[in-house]
Amino acid sequence: MAEKTPTKKAAARQGGAAPRSFEGVQLVQARLLPLSALEPNKGKIEGLPRNPRTISEEKYRKLKKSITDHPGMMALREIVVVKHGEKYVIAGGNMRFRALKELGYTDAPCKIFPEGADVEEVKAFLIKDNVGYGDWDPAEFAASWNLAQLVDWGVDLPDLDTN
Repeated sequence: MAEKTPTKKAAARQGGAAPRSFEGVQLVQARLLPLSALEPNKGKIEGLPRNPRTISEEKYRKLKKSITDHPGMMALREIVVVKHGEKYVIAGGNMRFRALKELGYTDAPCKIFPEGADVEEVKAFLIKDNVGYGDWDPAEFAASWNLAQLVDWGVDLPDLDTN
């Protein structure tokens, strides 16, 4: 017999947290947009400061190589944009946008913030999208991963004792 998932009321009665769901959250479908319709976040939207991210030349070279080697990743990690007039301002993916242009692409998979999105929500996304919450486990890297491949993929490896 299949086990039933407790209802919110049953979970509360049992002292547990109510099950959570993303039901009701507006899911955003990706759309292919021409790069000419996109523009980097340079502070044009009132209340949305310009993109605070920078990238070293070495990291930028690795980003371009990553896109060249694995273009399908762009379909899984779209550029996130906000409609602003006739253009779309980039909230997430400014570096990828620049790399795509330099690599000769004419379009990119994008997710568009829902119309009327609060600028505070866009600001929060811009920062949270770029925060690394986790850390790499150096022992796991050394034991189970191809270190040369990780470096090729752009991972900054700590000094690993592989003896």
